[in-house]
Amino acid sequence: MRSRFPWLEYEYADDPEDHSGEVETHVLSVNLSDMATKFLEVEEFFKTSEPFQEEPDYPSAGEYFSEEELDNEAMQRAIERDRFD
Repeated sequence: MRSRFPWLEYEYADDPEDHSGEVETHVLSVNLSDMATKFLEVEEFFKTSEPFQEEPDYPSAGEYFSEEELDNEAMQRAIERDRFD
């Protein structure tokens, strides 16, 4: 059964019943595997484009650096790493 339905996890819920030696009844407990569940979540995401998580809060305007401040900060880090002593 795993070769035909690899996305399922199953186990026997009851012992197989033999009906007149020709037919057996098998009662199974069946669930989707974790991988199958994740696949369905990804598929739903691409269909709806709705994220599963809320977006994080963006920093306030005061927490941004200007281009010049970023350049100066990078230069200071480079100087501290490459000091010639």
